[in-house]
Amino acid sequence: MLALEDTWVSLNFKFELKDGSGNPISTSTSTEALTCPDGSQQIFTAKIKSYYGMFELYGLRAICTSSSEICMYQASSIKKIMPSLPSASIPQVVNFSKYTDYDEIGVQGTYEEVYNSITNIFYRPDPNQNSLRLKNKFYNPTASQQRPYEELVLNVFSTNCTSSSVVLVNVSVLVGIVDIDDAPAIFNPSSTYTSPKSCTANDLSYEYNKGCWFFNFRH
Repeated sequence: MLALEDTWVSLNFKFELKDGSGNPISTSTSTEALTCPDGSQQIFTAKIKSYYGMFELYGLRAICTSSSEICMYQASSIKKIMPSLPSASIPQVVNFSKYTDYDEIGVQGTYEEVYNSITNIFYRPDPNQNSLRLKNKFYNPTASQQRPYEELVLNVFSTNCTSSSVVLVNVSVLVGIVDIDDAPAIFNPSSTYTSPKSCTANDLSYEYNKGCWFFNFRH
């Protein structure tokens, strides 16, 4: 898998369940196939781990206001934030977790909810982080010796009708992070000048952008 540094890319991860005869269980028939004797649905949990990046789902991470390293959303909150989202794509729980060594997203719900959710997860490598830098002992002395590569780890497990946890998927995907050039930045470190809010590249009106300078670099 390839990704650009500091750029969102769709993971489009999928997993498949099969019945006792080896036939795939579709999301449309999963409700009946995975219903327990007491009428409850089997619950599935999917977790994806990244060592040099972060995840996003439905724009939930971008609006997280938690001061801790963990953000959790219940289905009721997701419905309020994304009212147009189909119910079959809303998991019961979404977790964003930031640990010392890795970033993780977790989704929990029925098979259909989890299946639809993980196909919509986006991944973004860290800024100024790419496969060349990870291997370079001068830029990343620790990473080059311990983990000079990006690895996405997908784990999926279910809680069956007897409340026992069963591991369904445990796979790793290596990611080649392609480096990109940063846009040039020109500034005077000793200046205290702050450009007006009207100085934006989206509004090049000479009448309202007096005193603003715009540069167009070509190479």
